[in-house]
Amino acid sequence: MFHANLIANVFRRRRNLILVYFLALSSFMYLIAATFPTVHQAGAEFMEALPPTIKNLVGDANLPFASLPGYLGLGLSHPLILVLFAAFIISSATQAVAGEIDRRTADLILSRPVSRTYVLASHLAVTLIGLFLLALATWLGVVLGAFLGLIEPDLGRLALASLGLFALFFAVAGYAYAISALTSDTARSNGLAAGLTSLFFFMHFIGNLWDRAEFLLPFTIFTYYTPGVTLEGIASPAENLIILFTVGLVLLAASFTFLNRRDIA
Repeated sequence: MFHANLIANVFRRRRNLILVYFLALSSFMYLIAATFPTVHQAGAEFMEALPPTIKNLVGDANLPFASLPGYLGLGLSHPLILVLFAAFIISSATQAVAGEIDRRTADLILSRPVSRTYVLASHLAVTLIGLFLLALATWLGVVLGAFLGLIEPDLGRLALASLGLFALFFAVAGYAYAISALTSDTARSNGLAAGLTSLFFFMHFIGNLWDRAEFLLPFTIFTYYTPGVTLEGIASPAENLIILFTVGLVLLAASFTFLNRRDIA
């Protein structure tokens, strides 16, 4: 009975957070969809008012409001989206091991007839369910806009872009769980995982901004998240998805090894 209830207990502790994030993400992406007609029109008028030399320099195709896929891609890579996903994944991973040890509940749980592997797998299952629901929320928000006749997106490509978002934070879950499995303090686990995520984002930002820092791009997970390219149909996301899922799987497997070999005290 304890085995059967463990996942349900973990889910009950996270369900309100998942619900709030689900509503926030779906609402945000609906607003992105709903504002496109206005932004697109305003952008077209702005471009029309520019002198020909400036217009040629800027290039209409390079502006996010020039096309619906570009605008939706901008929405899916918005800092609010990334912060909410990161907050959910990192907090979930921290609670899985470091949080239980910090609250002195790990010994109580492991005193029952249940293995460390099963405890970690239960937390991971809830994390992945939540991650799926949050990625689904980004898709449903745009679908609502399409249903109301505001936009006409390619829902297949949109699903692939949302899958890319899932894959990106599956990789984040990998190192967040590995860090949690190695630490015994909630604040330290949260800080290390959040710091590493911020570092990856900075590497991606500076690598795209400065030519001399381009060498950093292959080493940050954000390089392999390209919703705009996916939505535009410029390239297949398959290779990037494989890289992100592989990183996540390797690190998640390592987290189980770390937990089973460490001393919990």
